[in-house]
Amino acid sequence: MATDSELRPNPDPTDPTLIAALLGQGPRTLGGLQAELLMYQGQYLFHYQEQGGDHWKLLTPAAVRLALSGGEQDSGWLPPEVLRCGHTTHGPFTVSWYPPARRTIALIPGDTHQAVSLTVPLPGLILAGLATRYWVWALPAATFSPTAPLYHAPLPNVYPDGAICWGGNTVPVATPDALPAVWQLFLSAPFNGHIAGGHTRDGHSDVRVLLQRLATDVAPTFPTAELVPLQGSMTAQHLLERILAL
Repeated sequence: MATDSELRPNPDPTDPTLIAALLGQGPRTLGGLQAELLMYQGQYLFHYQEQGGDHWKLLTPAAVRLALSGGEQDSGWLPPEVLRCGHTTHGPFTVSWYPPARRTIALIPGDTHQAVSLTVPLPGLILAGLATRYWVWALPAATFSPTAPLYHAPLPNVYPDGAICWGGNTVPVATPDALPAVWQLFLSAPFNGHIAGGHTRDGHSDVRVLLQRLATDVAPTFPTAELVPLQGSMTAQHLLERILAL
């Protein structure tokens, strides 16, 4: 049996009625066209004819993307740590949350070039990625809140804005499926003396010294008093908006 698309002839791009409709002054009469999609103030304006009359409808970019994809979109099963994900003109983005816990990291102490494995208490950490750029911030709380003030992550190799320096490592694009591997790479890279100061209250000191002491003492939790708040009481919501505007 022939499908509906097979029974319906393809439009002739040289049809004078079609050409006249495309070149007409807006708002144009559709003529031989069934519908048209126009850009209007950051949204899409859908113009179509039904029951002999013209109809107009504003559509969001998400609605247009879903319609053009030919059906439903399903994220599939997401890793439990993923808080939010999506797509931008610069690529996919994903935000994940890792609650406070004792975690094993690889670290190169200041007096050697050999990496050692340390189990240290870390505060809650938020890992955000856009395309292949990643940021990390601390949240000293048991549960995540998008409106809670954030702190500098108490780890080396992290710039003041939270951007992660990966050295010579290559990281995948920030999709939900890739985040577990990115997180493991972050903890095992290993951390060295690059950007090792300014992560704790004693801003000039090397945070690796504190991490080594916490590992030696088998401290159960990271000392919250050592954390440095971000300027302006920035929250996860503020920082995500800033990243997506890049």
